[in-house]
Amino acid sequence: MNDRAIWMLAVLTSVAGGGCRLAERHLGVPSKDMSTAVTDLASDMTMLDMARTSGGADLASPDMAQHSTVGRVVLFGGVTFPNNTLTEMNDTWQYDGTKWTNTIPTGDPTSPSPRDGFVMVFDSGRGKVVLFGRKVSTKGSDLRDETWEFDGTKWKQVKIAGPPARNEAIAVYDSARGRTVMFGGCGLSICPSNDTWEYDGAQWINTVANGDANSPSPRTSARAAYDATRQKVVLFGGLNGSADASNDTWEYAAGRWTNTLAAGAAGNPTAVASAAMVYDASRAKSVIFGGLGNSGWTQGTYEYGGSSWQPKNIADPSIRDASAATFDNARSVMVVFGGRNVGKFVNDTWEYDGAKWTNTIADGDANSPMARMSGAAVFARW
Repeated sequence: MNDRAIWMLAVLTSVAGGGCRLAERHLGVPSKDMSTAVTDLASDMTMLDMARTSGGADLASPDMAQHSTVGRVVLFGGVTFPNNTLTEMNDTWQYDGTKWTNTIPTGDPTSPSPRDGFVMVFDSGRGKVVLFGRKVSTKGSDLRDETWEFDGTKWKQVKIAGPPARNEAIAVYDSARGRTVMFGGCGLSICPSNDTWEYDGAQWINTVANGDANSPSPRTSARAAYDATRQKVVLFGGLNGSADASNDTWEYAAGRWTNTLAAGAAGNPTAVASAAMVYDASRAKSVIFGGLGNSGWTQGTYEYGGSSWQPKNIADPSIRDASAATFDNARSVMVVFGGRNVGKFVNDTWEYDGAKWTNTIADGDANSPMARMSGAAVFARW
């Protein structure tokens, strides 16, 4: 991949505004603003539309959600970079612990349009995957405020009023209250933000307004998990408006945020954005891996039970950010797919059982989803 291609990748697959500068810093490429990048790539748009297919091997940053009867990991969307051409995806895949199956190919008109930078959770109370938001990296400011649901067979748009359009927010499902909780992100008029919204399947409710002084500072690309044992949302890291990553930890319950571990506290993981984070229900631990920090890509697996982060000091998957991650409740393992490994997108699958990481499907597997980042994954049961 030449310097120009690497630079385009850094700008277009990072958070709008400040986030692109963080990627540029570590790739050692020229500094340009987002508007220039979008103009430069306008001629690629026709090729991008033609390039959307159901196969391949190079996508960027997927999100994973979680299901509960048959029990499958569900993967949707993301962005890839085959032949130096940025390509958004809208394919749906399912993983049974052995292999990936493409259940809805990319380009399907009944699915959400191709996108990355959205959030996705599994609403176990209603048996629905919930998706919100959209970023199209090739268009820079093309954000959407769409809400979609997936029942295991088909996608359906839920046409209701909701949060302002955004990308790179965080979302989890609060199973105790039956609500999707979403925080922060980058919108068209406010970037980054620190508002909190909840969705109960019928309506979105703004529970904490943007600018609230008792909430986490405005940020994008943070990561979060729902601690079902303590019934709290756990949030870690993310990027501020200057593209600096943080390593503070916050918890959300009963409509209030609490800073449990300040940035820079002893024992905290490295300050990162776009890490992989899940809640391991079998061991009552939030688990975080990898991400992109202020000094480059990171490795390292850490666990948090409510008081402090503990390093695992084990052999980790290769460095990466913007991968898709979820916890498979049926098999009690964290599943991580793909992501961005420095200047390369990967499509390997890894599992973590609390003691070790296992590479279940190697990078380059032709029967797996294309390599990608900024998509999403969840574990679901229907």
